[in-house]
Amino acid sequence: MSSISNGLSSLLAGIRSASTGIAVSANNIANANTPGFRPSRADFTDAVRGTFSSETNPGAGSYTSGISRSPRPGPTITTGRDLDVAIEGGGYFVLEGRDGEQLYSRTGVFNVDEAGDIRNQNGLRVLGFSADGAGGLAPLNVNAGGGASVATTAVELRGNLDSSSAQAPAIPAGPGLDFADYNADAAFSTSFEVIDSLGESHDVSVFFYRTANAPGPTFEARAVIDAGEIGGVPGEATELGAATLSFDTNGQRSAPVPATDITINPAFSNGAAIGNTTLSFEGFTAFAAPSSLSSVTQNGSSSGSPQGVTVGDDGQLQVQLDNGQSVVAGTVAIANFNNPQGLRSEGGALFSDSADSGEPAIGQPGTGTFGNLRGGSLEGSSVDYVQEFTNIKAYEAQFNASIRLTKSLSELEEEIINIA
Repeated sequence: MSSISNGLSSLLAGIRSASTGIAVSANNIANANTPGFRPSRADFTDAVRGTFSSETNPGAGSYTSGISRSPRPGPTITTGRDLDVAIEGGGYFVLEGRDGEQLYSRTGVFNVDEAGDIRNQNGLRVLGFSADGAGGLAPLNVNAGGGASVATTAVELRGNLDSSSAQAPAIPAGPGLDFADYNADAAFSTSFEVIDSLGESHDVSVFFYRTANAPGPTFEARAVIDAGEIGGVPGEATELGAATLSFDTNGQRSAPVPATDITINPAFSNGAAIGNTTLSFEGFTAFAAPSSLSSVTQNGSSSGSPQGVTVGDDGQLQVQLDNGQSVVAGTVAIANFNNPQGLRSEGGALFSDSADSGEPAIGQPGTGTFGNLRGGSLEGSSVDYVQEFTNIKAYEAQFNASIRLTKSLSELEEEIINIA
């Protein structure tokens, strides 16, 4: 009777093991489309009975010794979404848990919240390094890169001045003039904006006057600003600087062409620092064609607000601002472990470290053993349907055989009891 009871006990253990295996494979299949998911495997071992010698021990069935996770990464899938980020190689994203603890994930589905923080799909803040490399891990924020204004220090204008323009009878000079006075005899005029140290924009106008041939066309340029911008009478024109532009008989600037034609130093009345901006007309020609401006480039910009965010292969968080600038707001951190299989699953594609995994080594993507990042992509699930269905069929066979044999042994045990 004890042998039959031991057999029933072993079969029940086998049923439990098969049930665990089926549950693990079912969970794998259920996560076949979960980004970053790696399938698990039920690990079984045999059990022995302590009251038997090793030579006569019939065993006590099997039990689940553990559930191990596959180290095989999933494929990198292009999504085209800027804040989808895949890790190619080793490592885990580092996240700040609800209670301030560090959690880890292979899933890079990120978003920007109303405060500018980068968060994952669970609403946890993504951790990284500051743009200047100072300090330790900190939550990444798209506003950390600044977006402060940049004062204009250089302006380059390109265009053409009509060589057939009539010679100006006089060039305006003196206080009390307005823009109409400057424009009256000008062969051409244009304007551009400069940004002061506070990020405020100011218009500067340039008037060009045809003077003489020496031997090619010659023009005088006058840079003018509204006096109201520098504490004067609004509407009046204040001259900031002048230059002579000489051209050769081919309509090109006569050599030597200066790198700077005019330097303007407006003392803005809004509290900004005194401007110091160079103007270059090097790209001008003097052909017998209508005067025109082909381009204006200047190196200043007003303060900007984030308009878009991308993540580079090196983990840098690039923030595009509405003023045309692009700034780095930080670098996404990556964590590695001596034994990633020892990480404790917390659900939601999250893991925590454990004594088995060891302490995290944290660094920047693409350095040392840390993988690269791929923006606009996600790591897919590495679940193999064929393998999982094969496993389930094996577990099912074990389960059914154990059930049938359990029934047979139970009937045999009942007959023995009736005989007794």
